[in-house]
Amino acid sequence: MSAYFDTEHRYIRVNDELAEINGLAPEAHIGQRIEDLLPHNAKTVVPQLDEVLRTGMAVRECEVIGETPRAPGKTCYWITSYFPVFGAGGTVSSIGAW
Repeated sequence: MSAYFDTEHRYIRVNDELAEINGLAPEAHIGQRIEDLLPHNAKTVVPQLDEVLRTGMAVRECEVIGETPRAPGKTCYWITSYFPVFGAGGTVSSIGAW
């Protein structure tokens, strides 16, 4: 599973596997902030995204706790890593997750 986020926590790319896990079509993710689309997951994801933005370094093997529209009310757990994608100026332009 993989996704890419912009610097405002919006999905800019999501693969079919993650979309299926979330219970939403890939195109339903694009342009949506994780805080709005998956608020339960955002509690653990957003601090990791912000860490990558702040430091420019990968954050590996973080536990994500939340729920998805596919299984509302069911707490799920994932291990995810985040990595910076650098733009032309050498700053972090987006964050990848796998």
